Amino acid sequence: MREISRRRLTGGAVAVVSVAAVLFPVPVAAVGGTAVDSATHPYLAKVAVGAPGVGFACTGALVNTRWVVTAKSCFEAGGQPVTDGAPAVATTVTVAGVARPAVRVVPHASRDVVLVKLATSAVGVTPVKVAVTAPVAGETLSVIGYGRTAATWVPGQAHLGTFTVSTVGAAVTGIEPGTAGQAGPCKGDAGGPGLRSVAGGFELVAITSEGGQGGCLGAAVDATAGGTQTRLDDIAAWVAQTAAEIKPRGDFNGDGNPDLAAINNKLDMLLFPGDGAGKLPSYAAMWATGGAFTGYKAIATGDFNNDGKADVAGINKSNDLLFFPGNGAGRLTSYSAMWPGTAAFANYKAITAGDFNGDGNLDLAGINNNNDMLFFPGNGTGKLSTYAVMWPAGGAFVNYKAITSGDFNGDGRFDIAAINNNNDMLLFPGNGAGKLTSYAPMWPTGGAFVNYKGIAAGDFNTDGRLDLAAINNNNDMLLFPGDGAGKLTSYKAMWPTGGAFAGYVAIG
Repeated sequence: MREISRRRLTGGAVAVVSVAAVLFPVPVAAVGGTAVDSATHPYLAKVAVGAPGVGFACTGALVNTRWVVTAKSCFEAGGQPVTDGAPAVATTVTVAGVARPAVRVVPHASRDVVLVKLATSAVGVTPVKVAVTAPVAGETLSVIGYGRTAATWVPGQAHLGTFTVSTVGAAVTGIEPGTAGQAGPCKGDAGGPGLRSVAGGFELVAITSEGGQGGCLGAAVDATAGGTQTRLDDIAAWVAQTAAEIKPRGDFNGDGNPDLAAINNKLDMLLFPGDGAGKLPSYAAMWATGGAFTGYKAIATGDFNNDGKADVAGINKSNDLLFFPGNGAGRLTSYSAMWPGTAAFANYKAITAGDFNGDGNLDLAGINNNNDMLFFPGNGTGKLSTYAVMWPAGGAFVNYKAITSGDFNGDGRFDIAAINNNNDMLLFPGNGAGKLTSYAPMWPTGGAFVNYKGIAAGDFNTDGRLDLAAINNNNDMLLFPGDGAGKLTSYKAMWPTGGAFAGYVAIG
């Protein structure tokens, strides 16, 4: 097996070690490749795993304002198992010149791919879009990294080389030098992006996993150039939805599957745990029973205080917005106001939660008493800070029945799904900055959602695509699987039919 293209850190290098770089020297004695910077490729990331002298430096790419994709092998190199959670060793990620600690890593189950969550968002940096079209043999990719060239290693300088796709497998592609004398991939290049040129820029097809080290500084004379990249195109939905943190958003019991919270016909808050296959096998109270949620108008779910546990926000009988922290085991622990004042949410039609501005904190969207869609940024402690319109004001959302949110089209941004005044299900894509950009039907039009009582989003069948749960006109709970491109594909019951959800007030 060829050597993985990571580079061991040396003393004093942590702040500048890097992102993968594929170098290409012409001639071999020259510094390899074309130097690039964050102005040209702002999403480039330098990943330093572990302490100087014992850790490794790799490359990555920003795919969401708070998430970077890189090689899982870079973390495994030190003998540390990679599981979903805090990094086993200190990890620093530098994007656009700003170094941030990594606070979470999420490995892919079967590929040399890991997503790394930054402690704070790279606000103002445009992420790279992950391709959804497979690479083909003979295709040219631009491969970038911060690793060695043929003659030097400058930790803070990334280089770009052109490579040709030689083979395409189910999970990986082989790459060969696209220019005579081109070196690499080299040490320090693991996780580096393989980019396809498209109209308006580049899209991320794959990341570097192994390199032959041919032509690289310090490599054996018989080493061969070229290497292996791990495909991302066919796991683009997993990347986008993990980065958007859709699964944890509604996982109240911590089992990794999205659940449903609901106010039932007795005005109690119930939890319906999901089984990961699109069914709800049971239910239990999330709060003391006895009608405590009498008069509640709407609820939204998500981790509003950034403690890793799903919470509930709700408009109560006094028209105030309250925050109910979850305990991670299916219960709500207390409540407090999310917004100051009294009755500020009178006559709101619906609310939903999502990170609409990409700052890493959960926000709230709602249809207000003027039938406008408003955006309330969250501050990460269970409070909302300001509000602004998400769509031009003027009552565009009059008679809308229900809304929910999530990344339905796989672009890494939170969208809103809504049942409109014609009883059609519409998708409003978000722009990642608190605005909605357009709309399109998610299901054939013609009023198919007449008399639906509520909708909620989640990857209920755990296929990596966002789905919808809905209480239909027969008071049954249905699952509408999503296709990852903004459409719903079919439907089936999530709970035995027969009207079990009659009189339910809200779901989230």
